Amino acid sequence: MIVNKSVILISSLFHGGAEKCVSTFLGSLSELELESIDLILLYDNIFFEIPDKLNVIVLSNRKPPSNFLIKILDLIVFSFKLFRLSRKHKYKIVQSYLFYCNYINLFSRIWGAPHSVQVFNRSSISRYYTDKFADKLKLFLLKSLYRNADLILSNSLGVSFEIGKVVKNVELKVIHNIFDILLVEKKSLEEVSYSFDDDKEYIVIVARLINLKRHIDLFNAIKTLESKHKDIHVLCLGDGECKSFLMNEVVRLDLTEKITFLGAIKNPYPFFRRASIAVLCSEVEGFPNVLVEALINNCAVVSSNCKHGPAEILEDGKYGLLYSVGNIEELVGHLSELLTNRFLADKYQNIGKLRAKDFDISIIKPSLLRVLDI
Repeated sequence: MIVNKSVILISSLFHGGAEKCVSTFLGSLSELELESIDLILLYDNIFFEIPDKLNVIVLSNRKPPSNFLIKILDLIVFSFKLFRLSRKHKYKIVQSYLFYCNYINLFSRIWGAPHSVQVFNRSSISRYYTDKFADKLKLFLLKSLYRNADLILSNSLGVSFEIGKVVKNVELKVIHNIFDILLVEKKSLEEVSYSFDDDKEYIVIVARLINLKRHIDLFNAIKTLESKHKDIHVLCLGDGECKSFLMNEVVRLDLTEKITFLGAIKNPYPFFRRASIAVLCSEVEGFPNVLVEALINNCAVVSSNCKHGPAEILEDGKYGLLYSVGNIEELVGHLSELLTNRFLADKYQNIGKLRAKDFDISIIKPSLLRVLDI
């Protein structure tokens, strides 16, 4: 049994930006590097690819609970399981992803886990400043527990700045999301079951179908644009709790011929390559992978200027167009501009990959290896 390993702790590898980054990083490791790391999943749900030789530990064989109280009880149980594993295998570092696993990692220290605790934040905490009890509890846990971390990682400057305002005297570090550009380019050439129409101008949105992603803003913008731009067609990649509502809204807006829901797709890259424009409408983010994936595939980008990530990735509009969250008039203007001004569209399609290279595996991987001591 190999001891003194480093560990990545995450709920599952089922969809999500953090999950994709973990998959990309682990997939880049050599056999020797894989011997120095374990992957701990709360639930046995793997959508993204991981190396066959990676040691994977699953803490629960059941589905994630939806009940809030059960989640709290599970947090305590999972933290004790992590403590026991850490003591048994003498883990040197546990790097956890997303708030729930971060709390588990920090709680394990209360039990007496000997490992160094690294928590990786992937989204803005501003969404928790509400009157909801669950959100208040999340902020309380963050403020109470994060001060016990050895290292707080964030995937954007904005997320790190927010954390730094509420957690003092803990080392902060920014490591952007990781992308294997060569692999993305290769996968973008794969065949897909969807039949593209050469006479249509495609706009793609890749996001979970939840309220925070604000798909309805794009749908309303398309309603405004459809009379002038008759060839536009929106492809929605993703799934989620708002699917029925959004599909009903498409019917209500009489846009069934303009918008297609394709569900969750493991390889979205051919859709970016084929689309003219990629859109992000989110209310809040951390570092949206889809923007970089669009840039890699020479797709012009229009994004909400939400907290956090889009302005940082697009360098305040240098590599794509930004609009204020929820401002449909601005969104319509940017889309219309790209659809009518071929020179401008070509400019953004051609320069995007230059920016994407800043997040390539060759740049980001060494930073991850250093903090994990591999």
